[in-house]
Amino acid sequence: MAINYKEKYNEYHNKFWKLHHTNKDLSSEISELKMKLEIYERRTLYGKIKMISVGCDWGLITNLEYGDIFFHKSKCSFPLSNILIEKSVNYNLTITKKFEAHNVSLENMGSEIQNPFDILDMISYLPTVTASAELSVERSVAPTLGQLTAQDDPCLDMIEQAQDIWYMNSKYPDNKENWQTHQNCIDNGFVTTWNKDGRNNSLHEKLKVNDIIAWYAIGRGYIAILKVIGEVCKLTEDDLTIFKRGDKKAIKEHLEWEKETNCSILKISVQYLSHCPMNNCIHELDGFQGWTSGFRGPCAMRPKNKKWKEQVIGMYLEMKDKNDKNEWPDEKLALEANLVWF
Repeated sequence: MAINYKEKYNEYHNKFWKLHHTNKDLSSEISELKMKLEIYERRTLYGKIKMISVGCDWGLITNLEYGDIFFHKSKCSFPLSNILIEKSVNYNLTITKKFEAHNVSLENMGSEIQNPFDILDMISYLPTVTASAELSVERSVAPTLGQLTAQDDPCLDMIEQAQDIWYMNSKYPDNKENWQTHQNCIDNGFVTTWNKDGRNNSLHEKLKVNDIIAWYAIGRGYIAILKVIGEVCKLTEDDLTIFKRGDKKAIKEHLEWEKETNCSILKISVQYLSHCPMNNCIHELDGFQGWTSGFRGPCAMRPKNKKWKEQVIGMYLEMKDKNDKNEWPDEKLALEANLVWF
């Protein structure tokens, strides 16, 4: 009797894949049981930080045996920053809706510093190094309410006396070009927002000279505290040259985009009272109750939270304090060295 090789092939092919999936399910079940045992026995696990979210509020730790493990900033003994990617950590496992890491601590990073730029990063990020070369991370403490109005600071008085304190946001894509555009805006005293089909025309009436804006980078946090010093207007030719850093092709493409989409870019002339780098925005102050953030849309909004002014003052002081102490990591140096920040 002739053998039907096609039928035999299909029979063993199906058997192979059935066993393959069975083995995969069993392996997953074994791994889950082992992770539960790790929790039960409270074992310390080790791994490396694989990624950190754009907002620096959660990340993933990769473990050789269990793969990627989620962790939240509240479960760490250190503040999160992208400079920590690939750094060694130890942690314990727990289960909420899924397996997560908690009690996350940095391992001794002295042996991981391999070049001058790593050293610069660590000096900026970690303020003290002990004699045993263990790096100690200290989160700066936000000013208390009693300290907020006690400082002799003209900018504080501007915020205190402002008739309106607005919330506005803008997108900051992850690229060097956007960082340079942001720096140009700081150097030339303005911020921008879009106005499609006239939907944002109200800004011309809303924003008045001496108003304050808490400027929010979408997905990152608060990036600047601004004082309005001029009327809202459409970008002039000179402004557009600054905005596109003199790139004639980019300027031409921008003008074509405005025409095709019936969308224009509005310029708000401002004084930067304080600001922070894009990779170190403020998305909450330690110990602050009733935080306000994350509104949708580019329109100017006045939050109803009674602590809104107090929050803005706190963010201003936090940014100013770190700028005065030069505690922000140097973004420009990182970009020139072609390091990944965003």
